[in-house]
Amino acid sequence: MKKIIALLCIILTALCLFTSCAVGHVHAYDSDSDSVCDGCGYERVINPLFTENLASIELPINKGYGYIDGEGNVVIDFQYFEVRDFGSNGLAAVRNKDGIWGYIDKTGNYVIEPQFDDASEFSEGFALVSKDGLYSYINEKGELLTDYQFSRRSWKFENGVANVYSPENKCGYIDKNGNLLADTWFDSVSLFGDNGLAAVSLNGIYGYMDLTGKMVLEPQYEYLGSFGERNLAVAKNDGLYGFINKDLQISIPLQYEDVHVFENGLAAVKKDGFWGYVNEVGSPVIDHRFETANFFTKDGIATVSLGGKWGYIDKNGNKITDYLFTEADKFDNGFAVVKQDDKVGIINTKGEFVIQPEYESIQYVRNGMASAKKNGKWGIIDLKGKVVIDFQFEFVFAFDDHGLAVVAYGYDKYGCINTKGEVIVPIDKKEVYVYTDGYIVYSYTPENKPSLFTELRVISLADDSIIFDSDEYKQNYSPKG
Repeated sequence: MKKIIALLCIILTALCLFTSCAVGHVHAYDSDSDSVCDGCGYERVINPLFTENLASIELPINKGYGYIDGEGNVVIDFQYFEVRDFGSNGLAAVRNKDGIWGYIDKTGNYVIEPQFDDASEFSEGFALVSKDGLYSYINEKGELLTDYQFSRRSWKFENGVANVYSPENKCGYIDKNGNLLADTWFDSVSLFGDNGLAAVSLNGIYGYMDLTGKMVLEPQYEYLGSFGERNLAVAKNDGLYGFINKDLQISIPLQYEDVHVFENGLAAVKKDGFWGYVNEVGSPVIDHRFETANFFTKDGIATVSLGGKWGYIDKNGNKITDYLFTEADKFDNGFAVVKQDDKVGIINTKGEFVIQPEYESIQYVRNGMASAKKNGKWGIIDLKGKVVIDFQFEFVFAFDDHGLAVVAYGYDKYGCINTKGEVIVPIDKKEVYVYTDGYIVYSYTPENKPSLFTELRVISLADDSIIFDSDEYKQNYSPKG
């Protein structure tokens, strides 16, 4: 079986349906709510299930968490109250039944004995841990970098430093020796950019600091942003915005009422109440004539508004469409979802409708298909408007690269279908998740057991085999040790 190189902890609760457990979520428009519909289209395709060929699994009925391998063998027994992901160093933070955190290796042996109230994953050789409400960092031997003195908001190590917060909500950075950079606590800090600089503020005034703690630009601005595209950052003084370059010189004068960061070569800037666009040297490219202006996508198209309606323009300011839409999504891979006269459709980069505005809600998804809502039910259409899957579901989630989509009848019956509409997982499960490395995980109630009774099953798409079933496993379950 193909080796898998990522891990995701499965937590089978109903709340997971409506939280960040699903990735790649794209906007959909719902004509009933007259707003962006963040609950009507989830791309329930989750990052890989396995890492280092191990996946953490919760055995239902409070047996706890353990780990299985890619063949479904139980490698680490179900004995933990909570677990974190394994890191590249082969260590995972686990919480025992007494509520204390320690670190195990991939054989399940403790490398760092349970002793912490909280524990995170390792990054650059250090992990954030806590005792009695305060935090510090440990190395891979379990040795403390500093006394317990930081707040929970502190971050992992990146680029050799960690962003830390004091109990008084001041912030700063420490190095891998535990020393506070610049020997100063700030009111706010940003993460360090690719150029090794971070924006910091003290008493409401911003400057830049490098990774050694040197203030390369003393605080003197009302605002400084992080460096992004073209190595430019937003700067503000005297209530006006512009841009500063990597040499810490003003490259685009501070003359605008508002600005957006650069995306794909242009930045939207506001002057005299209207938005236009400038290039990286500050030369006007599109004059100030829009009420609202968004960034240009990789398709070279931006959404802009005038007279309360939205339209699309190219990088020369030419109209792709008139101002026709009450809502307009950004272009993605050549298509955009739009709303016109309370109905939703899809246009191409020429501004032509490829799917006429006749749906209550629609979501552009991958692989040339879109989930659409009609007469209160969801189905699947292709980008020629042909109905691929009939309108019959409470929800339809996006097809993944395996050609599978999670569908739902009501709010408690989930299943999985392929692009032909064939049922792969019967639509009667409590939860269904499709993982990018080729696994399906779902929870179900075994026959002749109460409806609240939940078991878990893992299927490999490589051969459509069940590699793990918690009901079968528990029939022979005997705690180890």
